[in-house]
Amino acid sequence: MVSAAHYTEISAIARKRRAANIAAFYPEMDVDEAALPNNLTEHALKSGYYTTDELEIIESEAEDILEKIRDGIWTSMEVTEAFCKASALAQQLVSLFVRMLIPRPDCNADQLCHRSSVL
Repeated sequence: MVSAAHYTEISAIARKRRAANIAAFYPEMDVDEAALPNNLTEHALKSGYYTTDELEIIESEAEDILEKIRDGIWTSMEVTEAFCKASALAQQLVSLFVRMLIPRPDCNADQLCHRSSVL
């Protein structure tokens, strides 16, 4: 059985690893955990962490995103990067995942853009 102290140590190691992984791709947001509101969605959207374009993407409906990709307004890569950045911030705020796999979605987005340009 894992003791509470041992679990705390393991958790701290995992959080440091996760923070380093996120920081390799996205800037960390300076967060005072004690001052976080109950509604983290609104906090994240109004935090200044996202660019105007990223906000437009992550607040869009799926159909609108697909239309803008189809019409060449956005690329699959831009959409993927916006949502990966949103995921990274969510991870930082609520610790949903122990490990984020960011490079793989970027690879898939590049392949999708290449395929759609060939069609």
